[in-house]
Amino acid sequence: MRSTKKKSSISLGLIFGVSAALMTTGGVAAWLAFKSLSVDPNLVHTIPTTPDNPVGDLPSQTSQTVELYWLPSQSTDIDLVPTPVTLDIDRGETSQQILTTALQLLLAGPEAETYATTIPDQTELLNLTIQEDGIHLNLSQDFTLGGGSASMTARLGQIIYTSTTLNPDAAVWIEVQGKPLELLGGEGLIISQPMTRQDFDEAFGDL
Repeated sequence: MRSTKKKSSISLGLIFGVSAALMTTGGVAAWLAFKSLSVDPNLVHTIPTTPDNPVGDLPSQTSQTVELYWLPSQSTDIDLVPTPVTLDIDRGETSQQILTTALQLLLAGPEAETYATTIPDQTELLNLTIQEDGIHLNLSQDFTLGGGSASMTARLGQIIYTSTTLNPDAAVWIEVQGKPLELLGGEGLIISQPMTRQDFDEAFGDL
């Protein structure tokens, strides 16, 4: 009877031991299998990415198209002709600076012989600001000199239309030597303040 109990005890102990070993071995194998299927966190960012607009590649300059208004050199009619000009501007340049450049180019006169201007050569842009109520221009006294009513009307149109190239609906306030322009030329062309493109067309005819 003793030997029987001893064998039974040994057999059960052996069974439990083997089972525990198998469970331990199986657990280790399962853990190793899981690890082999897991993604190594060190490999997540190994694929390089390129941003759409890398900061280092941003150009320092961009472009802006404006329209300068001239008259046909071979025509006696007052017909304003828009001429597109592409300006190279610094990134971040304001509309005020762009309009200042456009007006300065207008006052310098046309480069092509097919175009003419009625604005006197000596005319200078003394100041230009964009405010809540519109575009404010300050021109030199030369703007008011020379020419008849047709010339005065055309030069006013050139100024109004070129000044509103970025915003065709904007209102324009014109000063000469710091004083509001009320009469233009010896014949006294009445100037309303402010003046939009629509106001100009209604007052002086659709050019």
